[in-house]
Amino acid sequence: MVHQLTEAFDDLYREKRVRAIILTGAGESFCSGPDLEEISDSSQQRADWADSEDRWGEDAADYRDLLLRMLELTKPIIAAVNGPALSSGAGLVMASDIVVAAPEATFGLPDPRRGLVAGVVAPLVCHRLSAGHAARLLLSSATVSSQEAVRLGIFHEVVASDKVWARAVEIARECAEGAPEALQLTKRLLNETIGEQL
Repeated sequence: MVHQLTEAFDDLYREKRVRAIILTGAGESFCSGPDLEEISDSSQQRADWADSEDRWGEDAADYRDLLLRMLELTKPIIAAVNGPALSSGAGLVMASDIVVAAPEATFGLPDPRRGLVAGVVAPLVCHRLSAGHAARLLLSSATVSSQEAVRLGIFHEVVASDKVWARAVEIARECAEGAPEALQLTKRLLNETIGEQL
């Protein structure tokens, strides 16, 4: 899925008539992170632990490259968060430029409770939020409500569940009214330093 998302972003970037990109989840979840059962099964199937670690490293590098691509794209990316955005899903939210969420949407980095480190997402969370808020989210594994996410500056707006997509489209249209070159330069200025830290 990471490869498919990267390819979709690249395709939309190359399409000149596309002026903004909206990212949302299918079903009742935005993205709840990696499939831990799949990770566990693949680790158990491998006779050599080093092979499993190499695969985990490759997956992490692919995910990092996806977030970097989202930051490098000079078209605005709007996240329409329709449900839980956890772990790597939280990273997708943090790599988006503008975030609209449903009231039932949540945000969290439960990675430490799963025995994982949110190493790729941590610098991005620090970049978008204050270091104190980032530390609280990353160290406590807290999952916050949509209202708390707005207060922290993670989500920019909360709208009725059936209006999330429509509001994201409105914002995309607002972005499209700007001069393309001005939007491109603005996005570069906003994100040019964070990529080096991921």
